[in-house]
Amino acid sequence: MRRQRMAPWPCSTPARAGHRPKIGPTPHVDGNAVAGALSLVLGREATTIVLECAECGDRHRVAETRAYLRCPGMVLRCPACSACEVLLVDRPHRLQLTLMSIRTLQLP
Repeated sequence: MRRQRMAPWPCSTPARAGHRPKIGPTPHVDGNAVAGALSLVLGREATTIVLECAECGDRHRVAETRAYLRCPGMVLRCPACSACEVLLVDRPHRLQLTLMSIRTLQLP
């Protein structure tokens, strides 16, 4: 099966003379948007997993995080301080999970 090629990011096109692309905040959704992929990696329901941010100490469920889907991979950020907590990348034949600014992770 051939992978479908994704369109380039809006900011990746070269700037034309006199034209500056508008770069604003990337829209985010809640952590439920990545729950399916995260459940595949962890082998259990992911939305109720409790994370503790290593940066600010906030405790929150995965469903409460801010999910950014238009990044190279899926990024989950702390809802309190925006620290990058989880990076989930879809690679050929595997999903790669990187835990970053997480002090603790509690499985239900």
